Amino acid sequence: MDNGRASIDPVLFFRMQLISYLFGIESDRQLCRDIHLNLAYRWFCRLPLYQSVPHQKRSTGELSQQFPFLLIEQTMPCRLSNC
Repeated sequence: MDNGRASIDPVLFFRMQLISYLFGIESDRQLCRDIHLNLAYRWFCRLPLYQSVPHQKRSTGELSQQFPFLLIEQTMPCRLSNC
């Protein structure tokens, strides 16, 4: 039985959103492409080379409605200022 795409790990989702925020990547498609090509991004997301990057629709499309980017924008400056 096919129930659609598998869900994405919440930790991976947050790491992807953090990369997007820190490096100013606004497009979901560009974010997935950059994570696919950049070994440092893959390392940060803990994605081995043999594992594919989640599809942009699955990685950010539906989940960004559940976890609004505004929440990330509100918490990141506070978190980063503590570093």
